[in-house]
Amino acid sequence: MLSVTQNIKTQRILFREKGSLREEPVGGRRVFIDDNRLFLGQRERTAFALWVLMGEQDFIIWKDGEPDLAPWRKAKLEQELEELDSAEQYVLFVRIPGYYPCYSCFGEEEIFLNLGEIWKYGVTSKQEKGRYPQGLPVYGLEYKIQYEGPTIECYKQEKIKIYYYALLPENLRRARPLKRPPGNKRDN
Repeated sequence: MLSVTQNIKTQRILFREKGSLREEPVGGRRVFIDDNRLFLGQRERTAFALWVLMGEQDFIIWKDGEPDLAPWRKAKLEQELEELDSAEQYVLFVRIPGYYPCYSCFGEEEIFLNLGEIWKYGVTSKQEKGRYPQGLPVYGLEYKIQYEGPTIECYKQEKIKIYYYALLPENLRRARPLKRPPGNKRDN
């Protein structure tokens, strides 16, 4: 039978079946360990009591003697699942020609980009204002949605565009073509 122990002062809640518990530092946190349960981290033997550190709100409620997620936690899950179904793949392109930061240049910190050239490809589920609440990362850029759909499809579109950027005429004109757009630090 599952039992619950809660320490109100430290806001820790601990689930356990049976066994001796001890508190132990793990990754900068204090964690309750039960040698008769699951394994924890790099340990080869089984050891772990299912534990949860509580925040300001309870995230577990009890209905008819059974544990359930709190309504606010369920709502958060639904929102995150919905975001996975509705994302956008975008491009940041130049609307004012000039020098822009370059994370893909060989030993150079900036690159000159002409009107309409691509600076970065990206994906977000929060639209432009959610992704860039303080405005676009560099003055002179414009945000344009290229694809809308499920998050995984948006990431596929982004990855394809980042890889194929190397073959775009604007890149091939350079004395030393770039591997990816100047604003993309990695291939994803």
